[in-house]
Amino acid sequence: MNINKIKPGVYVYYVSVGICEVKAVENVNGQEHYVLETINEKDSCKLFIPTNNEVMVGRIHHILTKEEIDAVLNDYKEDLVVWNSNRKERTEQFTSIIRSYDFVQILGMVRCLYVKSNELKNEKKRLSTFDSDILKKAQNIIDEMLSFSLKIPRQEVGDYIRSSINNGLTF
Repeated sequence: MNINKIKPGVYVYYVSVGICEVKAVENVNGQEHYVLETINEKDSCKLFIPTNNEVMVGRIHHILTKEEIDAVLNDYKEDLVVWNSNRKERTEQFTSIIRSYDFVQILGMVRCLYVKSNELKNEKKRLSTFDSDILKKAQNIIDEMLSFSLKIPRQEVGDYIRSSINNGLTF
């Protein structure tokens, strides 16, 4: 995320924590920190992220606006992520996509996993544990981000995605 966009009042996605509001940029013990507060009232916490720590700042990601989400869904192309039958390569690829927090790539990966899951069901098989787990993780990221940005319940995100994709893809 562009560090110029990290300012008080902006909402961001912090890896492994979820959606946070940037509350302030404060000096703590002589070092500048971004102060993030989780939006989950039940498990609310504050995070102090040193502004000069590239790794920690790199865990801060932009949350798409409704307009950005709609643009992505309207322009969505089939097979952005293609099934790789080599399990090791697929694991590396999917792990990299999850770590990127790139909405388009995560969406493509979810579609890829859904398609493969449906193919396997026809053969009376199912996804591997890793593939099932990564699918759940990806769905959680998408549901959390889109639910927040679109101001809809998490359980309606899948329907929103399916109804927004204009090119007849199966999701």
